[in-house]
Order: sequence, then C-alpha cells, then structure tokens
Amino acid sequence: MKLIVTDYGDSSVGISPQSWNVDVPFNKEDENLEYFRTSILNLYGEFAEGRLSAVYDFEFFKERGYYEWKDN
Repeated sequence: MKLIVTDYGDSSVGISPQSWNVDVPFNKEDENLEYFRTSILNLYGEFAEGRLSAVYDFEFFKERGYYEWKDN
C-alpha cells in the first residue's frame, strides 16, 4: 500500500507541483492510518513549497471508480 503525497507548488512563481509515493508499513484496516497520514504531512510540510495533500492508494482508486482495488 502507498500514501501518495502531493505538493501543489505555486506556478505563479515557477514552483511546479510534484508528488511522492510513500510505502505504508501496515494494511488499510490498521487503526494508525490517520496518524500515519498526519505524521507524513507534517514531515513533508517542512520542505514543501505549496499546499500538500496525502491520499492512500486505495482511496485514490476508489474515488475514480476502481472499487476492486487489491493491495499488492
């Protein structure tokens, strides 16, 4: 499972958006998902140039209609 972190940058000053895939050390039923997401956002926020978001891959695919997504 991955956590997709996106830094939206600021195109008005030439800072391009970028994203990273963070390996998640547990499965989607784990109770620590929100804590992990918040911790990663805080960590990446120290170095980000713009607004950040973090979405788990299963959330990303479900939002786009891929309800049969399976963890690898």
